Amino acid sequence: MGTVYNRGTKKSPNWWITWLDPGGRRRYRKVGADRVLAKRVLAKVETDIVAGKYGVESDPDAKPVMPTVAEVMTSWVAKRTETHRSGGDDVCRARVHLLPYFGRMRLDEVGPAQLKAFIEKKRATLNPATIVRCLRLLSRFYSSLMEDGMELTNPVARLNRATRRAIGPMHDPRRTSFLKTKQDIRAVYLALPALAPNKPVRAMFAVGAFAGLRTDEILGLPKENVDLERRTIMVDRSARGPLKDNESRIAPINDSLLQVLREWLLMAPPGPLMFPPTKGRGAHMRPHTLHRHLKRAFATCRLPAMTWYQATRHTFASHYVMDRGTIEKLSLILGHSSIVTTQRYAHLVPGQFDQRDFQAACADISEPRVLPFDGSKKGPNCYAGVTQGEDAGKEGS
Repeated sequence: MGTVYNRGTKKSPNWWITWLDPGGRRRYRKVGADRVLAKRVLAKVETDIVAGKYGVESDPDAKPVMPTVAEVMTSWVAKRTETHRSGGDDVCRARVHLLPYFGRMRLDEVGPAQLKAFIEKKRATLNPATIVRCLRLLSRFYSSLMEDGMELTNPVARLNRATRRAIGPMHDPRRTSFLKTKQDIRAVYLALPALAPNKPVRAMFAVGAFAGLRTDEILGLPKENVDLERRTIMVDRSARGPLKDNESRIAPINDSLLQVLREWLLMAPPGPLMFPPTKGRGAHMRPHTLHRHLKRAFATCRLPAMTWYQATRHTFASHYVMDRGTIEKLSLILGHSSIVTTQRYAHLVPGQFDQRDFQAACADISEPRVLPFDGSKKGPNCYAGVTQGEDAGKEGS
C-alpha cells in the first residue's frame, strides 16, 4: 500500500513515506534520518486506513511505536566514525556499556530513573570519567534524533545537578602524573632508542613533550606541516582523520625540539609522513609501539611508570605553565575548544600571589593585654616587660 524512500544521500539520509489514502490520493510525509522509524510510521498509517475501511475504531492521537535503542544507536554510532575523531571510542562505549543496558528499551522508555539506575550500577566497576562520557554520548544520540524530527525528550538533560555531581569528578590534574623536572625529561629521552631511519621514537617523544601534540596527531603529522624556518608545526589532522575539536592550530617549536627535528629530518625515510611506520605495514605507526618503548625507558631510568599522554602532552602543559607561560596561549597551543579545559593547569602557575595580596584585607585582631605592676614608683620602668617605646607612649597618653 505504501512505500519508504530516501530523499537524501547515503551519508545524510532523509526518509519519507508515501501511501494512497482511502480516496485514492497520493500522500507524503517526512520522517527523518531513521529508516526503522519511517517503516513504523508507515505501518501505523496503513493500520489506520484498514481500521477505517472496516469500521474499527482507531485512536487518531496514538503515536507510532518507537524503535528500541539498539535498532537506532548501532547505525548512528557507526556513522560518527566518519566525521568524528572519537567515533571509534564511541562505538566501544555504546557496545560495551550503553547497549547492554538500554538496548532493549524503547527510545521513549529511557528516562532519569533508568539513567540513575545505570549510574549506580556502573559506579562499582567504572571510573567517573567513563560514566560521564557514556552519558554525553547518550545525550548526543537523543539530541541528534530530536533534530531529525523525532518526538522525544533528552533524558540526560532531565538529570538534576545533584545526580550529576554524585557521579564524581571527571579529572583531577593534581593527581595526573607528569615528568616533574627537566632532568627527568632528559633522562627519559636519552633512554629511548637512539635516532635512526627506522627508530623515530625519540623524535616523536620530543614532539609530544616539547610541543604538546596528541599521540594521533604525532602519528599522522605530515612533513609539509613542519616549518623549521618559522619554527612552527601546523596541526590539521591526525592518524584517525579529523582532529578532536575539528579545528587546526599552530604549535611552536622550542629550542630543544628544533635541535631534535633538524637531526631527524637528515635521516628520515622518504614519504609524506614525518614519522612513517617502521615495519612497512599499515599507514601509520601503531600507538602500542610507542608505549612499549616508553615503558622500557622508564624502567631504565627507574622512574614511576606513566602513560604516553602523561609523559608528553601533560608534561609539556605543566612545564609550560611553570615556566610562566599564559593559560590563554597554552589553550591555543593544545587546541582546547574551551579555556575551561586548560584551567586544570592553573594550580601550577608560579607566584600567583605576592606580598601585597598577603597584606590586603587585613585587620588588627590581637587581644589587649594587662601588664603586671612591679610595685616601684611611677617611672619609665614601672611596668614589667614594657619597652622604652611602649612606656613613652603611656606617658604621652
